[in-house]
Amino acid sequence: MKLQTSIIARRDGTVRVSGKGAQRYVFQADEDGQLVADVDDDELVAHLLQQGTFWPVDPGDYDAATALSGVQTVGPDGGADGDDDDADGAGDGQPQEANTPPRPRRNPRKAR
Repeated sequence: MKLQTSIIARRDGTVRVSGKGAQRYVFQADEDGQLVADVDDDELVAHLLQQGTFWPVDPGDYDAATALSGVQTVGPDGGADGDDDDADGAGDGQPQEANTPPRPRRNPRKAR
């Protein structure tokens, strides 16, 4: 199954995952800049999907992914359909404060 991850890449632009034995899967940027890899170990796919930072690239694989992992599989936007059209960010998991500008730190030396 081709999986995508939201884990921040290493300096070389990859995310590496170890499977059974010495099997390694390297997530690299595709033509859209998303970190993807083909993972053929169903047990590892199930484990990765349960982490919440991996999901299938193809929305058609969501049902199979859910069956493998026992976890409702959703895309990167939080929608189960895998598209990015959620209305005004509803369900994106961001706290209300996420859209609040940061408060500048006060300089303790100037306060005197």
